[in-house]
Amino acid sequence: MKPQAYVTFLSLVFLGLTTSSFAQKEANWWYFGHKAGIDLNTNPPTTYSNGRVNTDDGTATISDKHTGRLLFYHDGNSIFNSGHGVMPNTNSLPRSGGSDDQPTIIVPNPGNVNQYYVFVASLQSPYGPKYGIVDMTLSGVLGNVVIGSARNLDTIPVSEKVSAQLHSNGQSYWV
Repeated sequence: MKPQAYVTFLSLVFLGLTTSSFAQKEANWWYFGHKAGIDLNTNPPTTYSNGRVNTDDGTATISDKHTGRLLFYHDGNSIFNSGHGVMPNTNSLPRSGGSDDQPTIIVPNPGNVNQYYVFVASLQSPYGPKYGIVDMTLSGVLGNVVIGSARNLDTIPVSEKVSAQLHSNGQSYWV
């Protein structure tokens, strides 16, 4: 084997090993569109038509980071648990305007492995971006929106999109 080919081969092997050893399964389920779902835990991925979302807008889904098991999903208005029921206290969370490109994102709470922040950004809201907290220890394993957790972040103008990035410290998130 030529030296350059050997280096390329080792680089690919190293990349494959590091990618698989740090793989997170938080994005292994997707629910979107008109009741469409996809499970990336299987090979090939399994498609479903049992979701509760019915929207042309963006959605967010979160899975257990270790097992890839579906935890819940959000269409910008309602939060649906893994059994596809509306989570208790969903109405306490802010809602998108119904015509947003990517109105919602779900981010793990760095301080509590059982909680997730659900962020909503909408042009329809005069109060700026909002968030609420879902606690997966409530309502058995189905989770529940924590009463009183809904908050406005600020009265700043927002776009129809919200995204998040893991901080360089590997624990916090930039939203």
